[in-house]
Amino acid sequence: MKKASIRLLIGGFVIALLGRNLANAAAKTEVVQFNNKFDFYLLATQWIPGWCEVGSGQSGAIIDNLRACQQQVNRPLMFHGVWPENNDGSYPSFCSLVPKLDPTKLTFANPFKNYLSNANDFLDHEWNKHGTCSNHYSSGLEHNNANEYYTQINLYFTHGLNLYQKIQIPTLALELTTNELQAIVNKENSQIPSDAILIMCDINHHQQQYLTGLWFCTNKAQDKFISCPLQLQKKACAGTVITR
Repeated sequence: MKKASIRLLIGGFVIALLGRNLANAAAKTEVVQFNNKFDFYLLATQWIPGWCEVGSGQSGAIIDNLRACQQQVNRPLMFHGVWPENNDGSYPSFCSLVPKLDPTKLTFANPFKNYLSNANDFLDHEWNKHGTCSNHYSSGLEHNNANEYYTQINLYFTHGLNLYQKIQIPTLALELTTNELQAIVNKENSQIPSDAILIMCDINHHQQQYLTGLWFCTNKAQDKFISCPLQLQKKACAGTVITR
């Protein structure tokens, strides 16, 4: 009887241990919780003619002078990135150290290919600096669930690119005030409120103010343009800008 009891006790212990292991395995496959906190996204784009003229503020991007600056690209407005932002004007960045992206696992075309000579490195930069702070990343996901990790990377960039590709680019006069430029972009794109558009500029060595980018505020679902908060509007350019 004692031997039978011992066998039953051992059997029960083994079953309990297996049950705990199965429960732990199941826990690892639960839906990933994305807890990064921010208020909205900025869809950042660069106005290539001005960017080439000014030659600054390129955030690690290396412009391909032959293709981009010699007007050999079909679209002068380059996608730059999708950036988590806060209403108070602050923003998170580099929220986790992650490995380089594997291009074979990306389902979208690299948007920098026709503009930058370091297109792959810059895509890595955008994911490292901004994507790891987005609602498409959870700490350790790249190690715990590689398939889900790349699913979220593809969603993050694809949603932003879909919005970017729908932006109609109007024909611009050589010089415009920032208010005029906002109104023109809004007229061509009724889905974008004027106060969702931020005009970015920089000054060349002749102290001329060139248009270098358009930033657009979007919701966290990346499917709608929204009014930019006042703190961010203060960072935008004012006055007259040269467009080319």
